[in-house]
Amino acid sequence: AFYPLLFQDFLSLPQWPRTSEEDKRFKKGLSLLSCLYGNASSHVLFLRCTEVPAELEGVTNKTPYHEKGWTNFETRVSAVKKRGHTVQLGPLPQSWVPLPMSPPAFQTLLEKTRQKKKSKKRRPRGSRLVCG
Repeated sequence: AFYPLLFQDFLSLPQWPRTSEEDKRFKKGLSLLSCLYGNASSHVLFLRCTEVPAELEGVTNKTPYHEKGWTNFETRVSAVKKRGHTVQLGPLPQSWVPLPMSPPAFQTLLEKTRQKKKSKKRRPRGSRLVCG
């Protein structure tokens, strides 16, 4: 018999604050995520929700989906799935192609993202970026 599994990492894994027991479950869950996201079975779908309204209570990370390290990883691992085994909810930039990446290439991508965030934080208040 087929028993469907519904797993949404944010809701299915304990978030902060966590007890020591919850932290153990969280770490175990993290170690198994690539098995879920990259599972080639037709019984495992990847639901990608790329847009969370920023005005919702509790939303603190307003970084776009395709710029976050973890969601970028999830999407690239799930890119091995057959067409139709990924359900897309919400927009993605047309230029963003979620192809699988080698670990060194993904590391480079994360480092570039971190550098962008650091440079944004260093900008003094009231300063402007001028394009042109």
